[in-house]
Amino acid sequence: MARNGTKSRLFRRGDRWWADLRSFGDVGGSREPLVAAGEKVATTVRDVAETLLADRLKDLEERRRSRSLLGYEGAAGFAEHAADHLKKK
Repeated sequence: MARNGTKSRLFRRGDRWWADLRSFGDVGGSREPLVAAGEKVATTVRDVAETLLADRLKDLEERRRSRSLLGYEGAAGFAEHAADHLKKK
């Protein structure tokens, strides 16, 4: 599971795949089951788990980036940015 001396974020609990995203605790990361769309429980297929993990990491990175650059999380549109700018001004 670990490659090149780095700790893997992907692990198994029983026969299901989970992600350890605690390093993203500031934006809501924790240990999470990797559940595919339309499913109710974590996947048992490693390839699917790796894809779900990549998508979740991308989401958390975007949230962390927007929090550090803009001061708040989430994707905001022009109206939200304008309102925030006017409040600060």
